[in-house]
Parts: sequence; C-alpha cells; structure tokens
Amino acid sequence: MPHAEILAFVRDRNLPGDLVEPLQTLFARLALASFAPTFGAEGSVELPDGRDEQGAADEPTPDSVTLPARYDDLGRIGVGGMGEVRRVRDRELGRTCAYKVIKAELLGKPNLVARFVEEAQVAAQLQHPNIAPVYDAGRLGDGRAWFTMKEVRGRTLTDLIREVHGGELTDAAFKRLGDVFAKVCDGVGYAHARGVVHRDLKPENVMVGAHGEVLVLDWGLAKV
Repeated sequence: MPHAEILAFVRDRNLPGDLVEPLQTLFARLALASFAPTFGAEGSVELPDGRDEQGAADEPTPDSVTLPARYDDLGRIGVGGMGEVRRVRDRELGRTCAYKVIKAELLGKPNLVARFVEEAQVAAQLQHPNIAPVYDAGRLGDGRAWFTMKEVRGRTLTDLIREVHGGELTDAAFKRLGDVFAKVCDGVGYAHARGVVHRDLKPENVMVGAHGEVLVLDWGLAKV
C-alpha cells in the first residue's frame, strides 16, 4: 500500500501517527507473500460438509472400512455431509492421525469431489502452527479421495466459551479465551496473506488441545 494511502487511513480513523511506520512495514511484508494455488474448482457447489465433530469422540466405533495399505483402522471419529473421519495408525511413521474419506455416493458429482480435494490442497499449502497440517492424500481403488491430517484431541472453542459463560468470569478464564482468539487470528491472518479465505470460521471449527494447541479446522469452503 502506498505511503499516502497509509497516511490517509490513519488520519481518517483518528489513529496515532506513530502507527504509520508499523503499518507500512506490515503491508510491505504482505505484498511480498506469494501463494501459488495448484487448485481451482471455481464452479464448485459450495455446500457445508456437515461438521464431523473431529476430536469430540474419544471412544470411536469399531466398524471397519477400506484403508490405504499403510494405515490401521482404529475406528470412526465422526461423519459429515461429504465424508467420514476415522482415527488411523500410520505403520510407516508410527503415529496416529485422522483419516478423512469422501462418501462413495458422491463419486458421481465431480464438483463435490473437487471441493473435497481442494480442502486437502488448501490445508496442505498453509504451513502454520495454528492450521491443522495435512500429512498424506490419495485415492482408493474405487476412486474415493482421502487425506490424512493431524488428529486434534481436545475441545472446541465453543465448549470453552460455554464454560466461561456458565461460571465465574475470572481474569484467568478471560485471558485464556483471549490467548486462543489471538492464535486463531494468527492462523487466519497467515491464510489471508497467502490469498486464502476460510469462509466457515466459527468457534466449532477451532480446536483447543490439552497442551494449549489451537488449530483452525475444516477448510472445505475455503476460497483462493
């Protein structure tokens, strides 16, 4: 952003004059950020995927499902409008992760398949501590797309907000919410700098782990 526009921005909003230099530095850094989208699907139908309640169930059901060869099935975590999420163990790397696969009945709808694949590609290209990382992706023998990502065990931001409103609003509780919100802003700000808008940002799509991890999930409606 040109210096004159920054001056006008500060003046019009009655902001302190010493903000001009930091704002100029910020906009310069954003201008340098590059993002090469390798995904498209501009005409995709934008349907919410129904929230799969990822991370909310500690006791997955034991029903079996077809998986890529390297993964062991540990049970279902949740089901959404476009697919289901399962807890799996990656035998090659010795870690547990979340495995998301599109529903078989959607294979005849290319726009929804493209939306599912785009969700994985968007998240995989946004490398930030507050965005859930994607580990792997591929297709099953029947053509269904899948990807694996970090499994976040914890509570949603919705749960934390309800907990605060249901009890005494202490300084510590308020500070914790503020810290979580700041991390969400960090992650979303990074995505914006890379040219990506989440478009489904809400407390239900923010997971807070047991050790303070804060991750923005569900990039199925993201737009480049």
